[in-house]
Amino acid sequence: MSVTICLEDEIDVSRGDMLVPAARPPESNHRFENHAGLDGCETSAPAPAIHSQAHHADVQARVREVRHRVDINSLENHQAAELG
Repeated sequence: MSVTICLEDEIDVSRGDMLVPAARPPESNHRFENHAGLDGCETSAPAPAIHSQAHHADVQARVREVRHRVDINSLENHQAAELG
């Protein structure tokens, strides 16, 4: 869904950028939780390396844990121990 925000100053804010209060900047961390949509991949166990894009940066990551699989038709979570 598109959103328009009017800022007091003319600042180049584009897709993938974050607007945060100056008093509470975002934390930088090497670990993050992600919901990933995988299409056409083979079963990968236990921890495949994946390529992702975080904001404007390409990142390499390694899956440490698969918590569940989401059924794209019902959006229900199903137990899963590996990607596939």
